[in-house]
Amino acid sequence: MQIAKSFGAEVTGVCSTAKVHLVRYVGADHVIDYAQEDFAQSGQQYDLILVMGGNRSLSRLVGHLRPLTSEPNQADLQFLTELIEAGKITPVIDKTLPLSEVPDAIRYLHEGNARGKVVITV
Repeated sequence: MQIAKSFGAEVTGVCSTAKVHLVRYVGADHVIDYAQEDFAQSGQQYDLILVMGGNRSLSRLVGHLRPLTSEPNQADLQFLTELIEAGKITPVIDKTLPLSEVPDAIRYLHEGNARGKVVITV
């Protein structure tokens, strides 16, 4: 979302009630609480739908899918670093846990409670 905003995109975030504030905080122009509204039934057209996890059938969201894949590379990581250093994006970190607590971190992520990234330290 923040990367799209850094390019000047108008962004709509779809999230749970618990994450509405966070999605606004990271810069969404519009926020839809999926517990209150089904954005797929609104008739609104979107240029891109990026699904970052969830339990909706992708075919229900759009009529024609085009897969998007990427491989991490040095140039992209450098670009992200520049955006962060320029203050254009801010990583959102929910928790930082030691390597010994990876099982707890995975459980926490699967519960769907994370409001940002979970960072594992050595």
